Amino acid sequence: MDNSGYYDYAPTVSMTRSVVLGGMLSVPFREIGYELAALTGVRLIDLDHWLEHFLGRSLWDYRQSLKDPKIRLLEHQILQKALKSSPKSLIIAGEGTLSHQASIEAIRTNSALVFLNLPPMTAFQNTLDKIEEKGPNFFPYIETPLNTFDQILPLVRSLHYAEVIADQLFDMEVMSSRSVLKKIHSLFSKLSAS
Repeated sequence: MDNSGYYDYAPTVSMTRSVVLGGMLSVPFREIGYELAALTGVRLIDLDHWLEHFLGRSLWDYRQSLKDPKIRLLEHQILQKALKSSPKSLIIAGEGTLSHQASIEAIRTNSALVFLNLPPMTAFQNTLDKIEEKGPNFFPYIETPLNTFDQILPLVRSLHYAEVIADQLFDMEVMSSRSVLKKIHSLFSKLSAS
C-alpha cells in the first residue's frame, strides 16, 4: 500500500473573493476562523499576526510603548496586501482593522465580510472575563485597567459600521460557534470558483 500522498491535501473550496471574518469584542472569531481554515484547507491570513511579524513585537507591546498613530496606516497596508494575495483567503481581522473606515471600505469593495456580533454590554462583561482569564494583552486596543463600559464605548461605536455593512451578520448571543461555522462554510461554497 502506497501512503506517499497520504498527507497531501488540497483545499475543498476555491473562492473567487476573499472572506474577512471579525466581530465584536470578546467574540471567538479567531478560533472560528482557524477551525474553518483547518476544515476547508483554504489559506488563512491573520492580519494581527502579520502586523506583529512586521513590527517585530506584539500589538500590545507596540501600542503600550509607542502609542504610535501610524498603526492604522500599517494595518491598512497589510490589509491591502492580504486582499490582493492569491489564492483568495480567509482573512481574520481584529478590532483595529474593523474600526478603521478606510479598511472597512477596502473590505467592502474587495471581499465578503462576516461579522460576529454581541450586544455591547454582553461584550463588555465577556471582555472583563477574558482579561481576568488571559490578561490585558489579549485586547491590545482596550485601555487598562478596564473598569467601566465607557472605556470601550468608542471602540464599540467604531465597530458598528462593520456590523452594518457585513455581508453576513451572526448574533453570537443566540447562535453557537458550531452553527456559525457551518453557515460560514456555506458562504465559502457560494464564493467557490466555477
